[in-house]
Amino acid sequence: MPKLIHSRDGRFLGEFDLQEGTLSIGRAPDCDITLDDETVSGRHALITTRPSAYLEGLLDLLIEDLGSSNGTFVNDKRLSKRHMLKHDETVRIGGHAFTLIDEGTRALETTTIILPENP
Repeated sequence: MPKLIHSRDGRFLGEFDLQEGTLSIGRAPDCDITLDDETVSGRHALITTRPSAYLEGLLDLLIEDLGSSNGTFVNDKRLSKRHMLKHDETVRIGGHAFTLIDEGTRALETTTIILPENP
């Protein structure tokens, strides 16, 4: 099962198992992951986990910025549209980092899979 490892300033803060469905991240108290950080918008980003359209038994993980003021970054690049997360990629929201650990797709790192640009 894929999971996000949450850290700030290099310190481990927790982990979140990713199951099919959505996970909201932001400063608002009703977000699934609530971040007490002034640089984070109330509803900052959304992660959608769904069955892979291409690889049976695996999950696709899509992240999108919800119009936040300070942006959402994947591997230090600001998101401009949805992005399909891959094993070991890091999402930065404000001062928080979330690294995806996905043992199910780790072995695919050396395999070339060509997917459409707009997931």
